[in-house]
Amino acid sequence: MLPEASTTGLPDEDVAPRDLRLAAPIPGPHADALAQAASRHAVLVLAGLLERDGGRLHDAAVGLDEHGVLRLRQRRISPGWHGPRADPRVCGAGLDVGVWPTALGRLVCLICGDLFDDRAVELARRRAPDLLVVPLLRSFAGGAGAQQRWDAEDLPLYQERVRQVGVRALVVHALDEDCFGGAWAFGPAGDLPAALPLGVEGDLYVDLCGPRPRTAGRTASVQRLPAPE
Repeated sequence: MLPEASTTGLPDEDVAPRDLRLAAPIPGPHADALAQAASRHAVLVLAGLLERDGGRLHDAAVGLDEHGVLRLRQRRISPGWHGPRADPRVCGAGLDVGVWPTALGRLVCLICGDLFDDRAVELARRRAPDLLVVPLLRSFAGGAGAQQRWDAEDLPLYQERVRQVGVRALVVHALDEDCFGGAWAFGPAGDLPAALPLGVEGDLYVDLCGPRPRTAGRTASVQRLPAPE
């Protein structure tokens, strides 16, 4: 699982011609490269990208199965991925939450701010999912994030929203000069059995179904999530 807009980045100045050049179609070269990696390594892949659909833009995510077949294309419903000056004729929004049946159960994706959008959360709940995935791309207002601030102010908000969906959730965030990184595995009650600290480059591995977790990466935290009730 990769963060929101992980292959393209997101617009930051609301300049439509430039933003359209930044984006990629689905299917297209970005999704094709992810599909090749999924097939080569026989793994499921979920990743965010800025989607170009004709003259329209969408903050989207794709889900690819172990054969590289596109199984999910989710578009962000909430508008926070673009600025207030964005042309509404160019920046689009998703209308529903899709379901990806996998060996892990029914997977749904809420992209970043969708987790805090009541309508998007209700749409996800109606799909009766077994697993929620949330790719992020955000930063703390006014400066870089700190672990203490995240734990005290932001983490409880995410825990509460996961509780509202009521299923296990995987959340992953980008790490660069503007984004503070981190990855989290939540239980259905919002508990946090595994997390990758902020500001650390690495991988979070979580055992969702097998008897033994697989560990790798420079910095990894490995825990077992509780089985869904």
